[in-house]
Formats: sequence, C-alpha cells, structure tokens
Amino acid sequence: MVVERSGYSTERVPLLRRVFPQARFVHLFRDGPDCALSMSRHTGYRLILLLREILARAGAERHGELTQDQIRSLPPELLADRFDPALVLDRDLPLPRFGALWSELVARGVDHLSEVPAPMWTMLAYEDLLDEPRKELTRLAEFIGVEPLPQWLEAGSARIDGSHRGASLRLPTAELAALRECCAPGARALAGGEG
Repeated sequence: MVVERSGYSTERVPLLRRVFPQARFVHLFRDGPDCALSMSRHTGYRLILLLREILARAGAERHGELTQDQIRSLPPELLADRFDPALVLDRDLPLPRFGALWSELVARGVDHLSEVPAPMWTMLAYEDLLDEPRKELTRLAEFIGVEPLPQWLEAGSARIDGSHRGASLRLPTAELAALRECCAPGARALAGGEG
C-alpha cells in the first residue's frame, strides 16, 4: 500500500486515474476562509496569484507563452530583471483573491472527483479530523485498506494541531464577509460532493 499526499493536486486526478486505475482518492479539505487566510501567508500560493496577475496583464494564458514584448510591457512591481523575493513576499495581495483561488481549486477538484466511481473516493474535512482524530483516522485507514494500528492512531492524534482553527474569525467583520463571499462557490461545491 502506498499513500501519497500533495496539496494543489486535484488537477491531477484524471491523470492519476489513467495511470493507477485502482487508486483511491481522499479529498482532504479545510474551511474556506481559514484555508484562504493560510494560503495568503504561503509563498507558493502568493506566487500563484502573482503569476496569474502577470498573465492577465500580459494577455497570455500560460507563462511559457509570454513573449519578450509582453514581458517588457509589465511594470517592474510585477516582474523585475532579477528575482526579488519582495515581489512575492511583500506584495499586497487582497485576502478575497485567496478565497476565490480556494473556491476555484475546490470546485474543480470536486468536479474531477465526481468522475471517479463513488466507492473509490471519499472526503475528509480538516475540522472533523480536529474534532474526532481517532474516528477520522480509523475511517481513513479503513478506506485505503489498511489496519488502523493503535500506535498509528495515537501518534497521528498527538500530531494534530488545531491552534489555527477559526483563525479567519479574528478578521475584521467586513473583511471576513468579503472572504466568505469569495469562498461560497467552493463551499457549495463541497456541500454537493459526496464519496
């Protein structure tokens, strides 16, 4: 039994199904506003939004399609001659954009998983894992076809850190409302997804 976990990988579901037709899929997800807030602090997701802004301003669909003229037309605050980490780390990226990205990824992921036969996939909410770690880890182990060993359940339960749960609730009311609005399409997709 091999278990592989990757974030930002639901786009690969069709490919993985072709390559591994007997594979089972677990869609692990987190509350939209909390996840978007976490994404806003993650270099990789910040870079994704920056790249999307570059492509939108240049009028290109993929970074490999950018012409030299398009690159020269970009303002230096988007793309400098030399990479400056501040372009990614210090750039003001509005939180609702991360909520929209979360929604997009979740909705596309649920859509891809809807093509997988129901017995071959399941969903696992991060918040359920926080609430009942032993129960959810047991369910996960049984789904993937392994025995939920007591020492694994104990170690797994001990590693779960719920300190960031509800982090978005500390945002100002208007900012949280805007973030929730951007996360609503993803939440609706999750509510309709079953496995």
